[in-house]
Amino acid sequence: MGYIEGENRYQRTMFPATLNEYITKDNPVRVIDKLVDAFDLEFMGFKKMKPAETGRPPYKPGDLLKLYLYGYYNGIRSSRKLERECKRNIEIMWLIKKLTPSHQTISEFRQKNKKGIKNAYKEFTIICKKLGLYNGNYKAIDGSRFKADTNINNIYTKNTVNKELRKIEKNIEKYLKELDKNDKKEEKEEKEKVDKEKVKEIVEKLKKKQKKLKKMKKEMDDEDKRQISTVDKDCKVLKKNSTSIPGYNIQISVDNDSKLVILNEVTNDVNDKKLLYKIANKTKKTLKKEEIEVLADKGYFSKKNIKKCYDENIKTYVPREKLKKKNFSRKEFEYDPAKDIYKCPAGKKLKEYRKQKERGLTNKKYKCYECDGCEFRKKCTTSKTGRTILRWEHEDIIEDIEEKLEKKPDLMVVRKSTVEHVFGIIKHSFGYRYFLTRGFENVQTESNLMFLSYNLKKTIKMVGVEEIIEKIEKFYYLFLKLANFGKIFQFPYKNSIIS
Repeated sequence: MGYIEGENRYQRTMFPATLNEYITKDNPVRVIDKLVDAFDLEFMGFKKMKPAETGRPPYKPGDLLKLYLYGYYNGIRSSRKLERECKRNIEIMWLIKKLTPSHQTISEFRQKNKKGIKNAYKEFTIICKKLGLYNGNYKAIDGSRFKADTNINNIYTKNTVNKELRKIEKNIEKYLKELDKNDKKEEKEEKEKVDKEKVKEIVEKLKKKQKKLKKMKKEMDDEDKRQISTVDKDCKVLKKNSTSIPGYNIQISVDNDSKLVILNEVTNDVNDKKLLYKIANKTKKTLKKEEIEVLADKGYFSKKNIKKCYDENIKTYVPREKLKKKNFSRKEFEYDPAKDIYKCPAGKKLKEYRKQKERGLTNKKYKCYECDGCEFRKKCTTSKTGRTILRWEHEDIIEDIEEKLEKKPDLMVVRKSTVEHVFGIIKHSFGYRYFLTRGFENVQTESNLMFLSYNLKKTIKMVGVEEIIEKIEKFYYLFLKLANFGKIFQFPYKNSIIS
């Protein structure tokens, strides 16, 4: 028995196969094609929707958007790699009808259509909402560090600038002294002479660097910046555990049932403390719900942000960071709201003795006046004046969260399996650990394409290719019908489910 043999490469066929025959009905590329055709790209803000009357005709924005969506869907995002794929990938040949745009054209499209790509992401989010894919009980929030298109050596802090300036000043002084000594020396052998021109050139370079560093220092002082990047001005050094990278802190909110991303936002915050309300409120507005329940880890714990969420009907489940203490924790002290006192484990009272403001929070300080002679004193406090407890004016909100987390300990497991699952796929399956572009707007555009492709892949897996095409046709039925005849009759038709 022989091997399975392929066809002869030189065999002529009477009826050659069409490109369409190579693309099966359940191929995801058909969803990308149908989705982009359904979008009203002009309404979304894509440029060059109307070609100029003179000059070389441009590529259709829809074709380039299809190319990018296909690329990000399959882990190909470099414009040069996409250019090569156009000439050898049969799915892309089918998708953009054998067009072969150059890498400059492909790159320029992403750069000039930030608004359009952002609206495409929003539109698909609303499609997912209409499909009932955001109906989970909880929305999980988390952030992850992605490397920027720069090196850590291109980022300066105040300390590094001051160190560099001191080093340069010493070197300049050293070279100038060397020149002075050489001028005073009598003529000696040629090999002992200092090359004046070379030294002057070195001094000039050092002075230029010194001027640049002084300008950086002034900018940091004037704008109260802690660090400055010379290549990508918007990125920062982000630390996690023992590693530091120049990058961005990408925030996402995810539905716990479908694992679909609702919102993605690029930030350069070095930690998540100030971001809870911002991301939770935007998620609520995106979903257009009166109330949502949000899960976040202890890195988001901020009393100010929790109170803001509470005021906006956003129920948050954020654990308080545990402090390692040998003494009795505040949990072991029982608060009596009617009498406004605390009771310690020994049954003694802690009464309010003053109010204080700290970092914009109003707190009450409670003090025990009966610590002397108490059998638990060594376990309770080392203070000579007695044990004190600080209570925020809205502490009942935090206590309510802690009580709910105690009753539902699995919520933090739900959070982890919801949002960290997404970052795991993006970084490990897609391979997106870094950005190719620089600056907030460009990086946000990349982020939109990354998470749009993730949502698209997840939706296709859950719903199925033919079913999602059917749903898209249902949502955009009128537009798709009119789009086929729009050019003939030349009438405008604005269609979008973005609201």
